[in-house]
Amino acid sequence: MTKYKLYLIELIFVITLGCMFYACNTVKEEHRLSILKGLNVDYILTPENVISLPLPIDKCFEATLTGSIILRCGSQLIELEPSSDGTNAHKINVNDSAPDSYTIDQDGALLTVSGYFFGQMEEASFSKVLPLPTLGMLVKTSIYPGTVYLFGGVKNENNRLYAIHRDGNFTIIVELPDPIVSVTDTKDIIYLATNNEIYSVSPKSVNVVIRLPENSDPITSIEVSPDNEILYYATANKVFALHGLAALSIVNNAGGFLRLRGEKLYLWDSQQKILVCIGSLNNILL
Repeated sequence: MTKYKLYLIELIFVITLGCMFYACNTVKEEHRLSILKGLNVDYILTPENVISLPLPIDKCFEATLTGSIILRCGSQLIELEPSSDGTNAHKINVNDSAPDSYTIDQDGALLTVSGYFFGQMEEASFSKVLPLPTLGMLVKTSIYPGTVYLFGGVKNENNRLYAIHRDGNFTIIVELPDPIVSVTDTKDIIYLATNNEIYSVSPKSVNVVIRLPENSDPITSIEVSPDNEILYYATANKVFALHGLAALSIVNNAGGFLRLRGEKLYLWDSQQKILVCIGSLNNILL
């Protein structure tokens, strides 16, 4: 039987810019996504215009509160601003190299992990506020202001979920049997993904939400709607929406990394170099 540890804590849940411009109005047929009928999709990046960005391009990204996208390209952070005319790309001018991981909190601050330190963007640099237990950690904001999650890192440390609260308190939420690859939350539940499973974590229990069949593609990213009605998860080649007991494939020929802002689901397939915004599923699933 699977063993795991649950740490019972109170879940408070816890630029002068050079710019480039390129349009996404015309998308080649071979780059169009095969998506669930009825869904609207807007193309932000495609292979035709991504060549204008510095390389290599990270597999992760962040969606801001205003709908722009922050993407690490080489040693730089680039902000993409989608519009009806195309995508405007700006370099974010900072004195430091781009952080290893970054997230936007509920107040719009850019929080970062650089090496062994957690910090944030302050003026033209990234601060180093709190030392971390290992290299390679990933940061993800919580739905609750003042709380962010940290996970990943080197072997033997990458199966724990940590939380940092506004008061600087650093806590362990849960320890799973396998490495954590993604995290998201609602007001009541934290969802964690390993390669083959998605867990729900509450103050009193840890439960398996879904376990993928053997030989399935590994889970790469998860997101959940704020009302806890739809849980999204991606593999390298597909995106699914889990509602109740049914998992529906909503993207059939692309996958990778997800971000949810409001009702908009963003998908970045770093292998195919396609970044899209997918409209609400509420009218289809709810």
